[in-house]
Amino acid sequence: MALRTASYESILKGCANLAGVKREQLLSDTASLLFEFINTAFREGVEHDWWPEYNQVELRYWRDGLWVAGTYPAGAIVYYEPDEVYYENTSGGSTSETPSSTATDWAEAGDFARYISFTQMTGDNLATAETEFDAVRNIYQKDPRENPLNGPSAFEITQDGLKPVSFEFAKVYVEFRPRQDDMSGMVEWDSDSTYAVGDYVYYKGTQQAGEAYKVIVATSAGEDPQDTPASFQQVQIPYVLATYIKHKALADWLAAGGGGTDLGDTASSVQLASYNHKRAMEALDKESYNLRMRSGQFASYNIRQI
Repeated sequence: MALRTASYESILKGCANLAGVKREQLLSDTASLLFEFINTAFREGVEHDWWPEYNQVELRYWRDGLWVAGTYPAGAIVYYEPDEVYYENTSGGSTSETPSSTATDWAEAGDFARYISFTQMTGDNLATAETEFDAVRNIYQKDPRENPLNGPSAFEITQDGLKPVSFEFAKVYVEFRPRQDDMSGMVEWDSDSTYAVGDYVYYKGTQQAGEAYKVIVATSAGEDPQDTPASFQQVQIPYVLATYIKHKALADWLAAGGGGTDLGDTASSVQLASYNHKRAMEALDKESYNLRMRSGQFASYNIRQI
């Protein structure tokens, strides 16, 4: 299922419309502050429920994952699919050689602790990293999307990550909520600036609505998401949370004094903040309720009365 998203620009415009001011007024001197409140509302909204538009099911392998050509640290354990065997790196120098053909770099792994870390990545290349887990709902020995009767397996969460109770299977299908982007410190993209891996920028190009992006390959000055898309990863904001994020971010911005003289006196800003906070929580509870009504996932559920 493709994730229906809301553009970051639509969130900014929504905040402005709800405040009764121009979008530019929200970003005049407090851009980073408003970005932080949107980031917080985004995280809280995602964690509120198991949104089917946002959840994922992925095939994963234990420890360092499925072998691909690359440099591995000594001790890395990977699954080599042609042999259906796990191998352990013994040299810390393998690049393109396959595990079964280079005894100097790899040895078949014996007994080893089986787990999947929440951040499964060999090396530091974010462009090829697996999707990070925020929370795991179920694990399966077979793909649950192909046969819904494939029941989940027992697991526990440890300091290493996801750990199965049974070690009898070589791979696992994980149903999880992806770790949402932490956009703390996001800034508007500037053509004179360079950005490091892990930075976040807001960019409004000439061909699409403004979006938030995570830098996954360090950039040179002038490189932008539109012309060098391989260096950036767009932040996906679920459409189902858009109304909540607009109201909640605006409420927090106003409560922190973001309204200023644009919205009249302090009392008016406080009242508007309270109103938007209430509307935000109503929107979030309504989407959770609608999720169960529409999908038939009716379980014991309490909705907060405001």
